Amino acid sequence: MRYSRAIKESVLKKVLPPEKRSIREVALEYGINDQTIRNWIEQVNNGILNLDAELGPAALGNREKFQLVLEAAGVPEEQLGGWIREKGLHSEHLQLWQQELRETVTEKDTQHKQELKDAKKKYSSSKKN
Repeated sequence: MRYSRAIKESVLKKVLPPEKRSIREVALEYGINDQTIRNWIEQVNNGILNLDAELGPAALGNREKFQLVLEAAGVPEEQLGGWIREKGLHSEHLQLWQQELRETVTEKDTQHKQELKDAKKKYSSSKKN
């Protein structure tokens, strides 16, 4: 399974100094295999994975945005500001991404309904012949 850069960074920030939490603890929290995290740490140590390269929210893909929106939904309201800062985001990012996700779902639903309608027409016309 491929993990987004945002997830990798979030995990690595927890297992590397200054937090330096146990790999096992973070692996259980995120549902990621211990060895995967160890591989990421090795990539950081070998310069393959650069945590200092700040890509920002604009570089995130739809999966990463979706993951962050879901994660934010689970954060208690009084802790949300800190969580947003920790991720390097603004509350506007989450609002925008939620809207984008709603629009995508609506668009897909409309597209699916049209495809179903077209399939029914095709089936009806083939039955008549």
